[in-house]
Amino acid sequence: MGVATKFATAERSGREEIDLQRRQVEALENLDRLVQGVPYISLILNSRRQAVFFNKALMEAFDIHSPEKIFGKRPGEIVDCIHADKEPGGCGTSEHCSVCGAVDAVLRSQQERATVSEECCIATLKDGELTPLDLQVTVSPFDIQGEWFSMVTLADISDSKRRRAMERIFFHDVINLAGGLKGYFDLLATDIDMEQLTAILPALQGSLDQMLGELMAQRSLAQAESGDLPVNKRELRSLEVLEAVAAAYRESELTRACFLEVDRASADVTLRTDNVLLRRALGNLVKNALEASASGDTVRIGCRSSGDDAHFWVHNRQVMPRQVQLRVFQRSFSTKGQSRGLGTYSVRLLAERYLKGQASFESTRQTGTTFWISLPRNTWSQASEPTLADTPRAKLLQLMD
Repeated sequence: MGVATKFATAERSGREEIDLQRRQVEALENLDRLVQGVPYISLILNSRRQAVFFNKALMEAFDIHSPEKIFGKRPGEIVDCIHADKEPGGCGTSEHCSVCGAVDAVLRSQQERATVSEECCIATLKDGELTPLDLQVTVSPFDIQGEWFSMVTLADISDSKRRRAMERIFFHDVINLAGGLKGYFDLLATDIDMEQLTAILPALQGSLDQMLGELMAQRSLAQAESGDLPVNKRELRSLEVLEAVAAAYRESELTRACFLEVDRASADVTLRTDNVLLRRALGNLVKNALEASASGDTVRIGCRSSGDDAHFWVHNRQVMPRQVQLRVFQRSFSTKGQSRGLGTYSVRLLAERYLKGQASFESTRQTGTTFWISLPRNTWSQASEPTLADTPRAKLLQLMD
């Protein structure tokens, strides 16, 4: 019986077949000289997507010291993709693999017998931390005595893609805010009375605060990406954090069509963490929830306690399509067009790398969509706080499932 798969075939060639294919490829004239001389990661896969040849650039890029850790493996297994072991069949066989550009490029090239190039974002484990890797994947098929292989090159485009995405988002949001400010100043330049001025000033101040917040958020994200973001921990109360986040968005354009509430049953726990980074991460989730909501919907935010952890959550009643759920934490992925895409990615980046917690979500037709930021409290609070006894911890801390 074959191994079950949720996408690409799971069947593999055995060690003897891999060794035979390896010798067939190595016997090709000038192949080694050509492949070793290119500046990109290169490898050759057999028809079952297993590596039978590769260049030194692959070993250097992923700090692999033994060739035996590559032969017979699939690309996701070689680069430590977090989804490569989701299913017994390995790389290419999980539901997440159905939205992976690398797997799709290989399969299309095999089917069409043509060169295929696609971008993909792979979440890898590096030094125990989740690290996104943006790649340009190019696959070209060739045959040796009737047996088909795939030449795969991987170009790391992480820096350029990150820069383009952040520039698009920065200009999109700041130009929108500047346009609103110009409208207010144009109105101030007209002959208005004191009553009108009094009505305009709070909105003007709110727009200025939003612009300053956007500038600071982009700066923080750039620092977070480069590993230079400072973390300033202090003692906080969860309800104070929730009320501050809610207050920041209650005057937003986004809340004109729907409502934002702090859940009354929320636990008021004490925790030690960075106030600015936590509020920024929660703010991104609130913004996404408001943008996804229909007119008249209510977005709710809250906090629950479980042991030594505080679980902040943001809920809206809309459900995300499954294909969106599979990519929701990927950098530069968004359902809102090219000018968006770092919201949920930045939430996970801040929560996991800097606040040492976990970001997760659940989206179903029955319950709607809930995003969680689960953080260690480091301090104890009242024994009477609500708990999560009815919610399995593993479910809360699941990542992109």
